[in-house]
Amino acid sequence: MGQIFTHCPAMVNFDISLFCCALGLAFAMEGALWAAFPEGMRRAMTEMAHAPSFLLRACGLAALALGLGLVALGRL
Repeated sequence: MGQIFTHCPAMVNFDISLFCCALGLAFAMEGALWAAFPEGMRRAMTEMAHAPSFLLRACGLAALALGLGLVALGRL
C-alpha cells in the first residue's frame, strides 16, 4: 500500500492500518453515545442546529486543537 504514496514524501510512512483503527474508534465512540443516549443526542443536535455559526466554528476549532494535541501527545 505504501507504493501508492511514493510521489508524496510525507505520505510514504502513512500507516493505513493505524488510520483505520483511529477512524473506527471515532465511529465506535459516536455510535456508543447514540446507543446510550438517543434522546439526549437528538436534543444536542437540535440545539446545535439553532446555534450561531461563530459558536459552532469556535467549538470545532477547540475540538480540532484538542484532537491534534492528543495525537501529538500519543506520538511522544
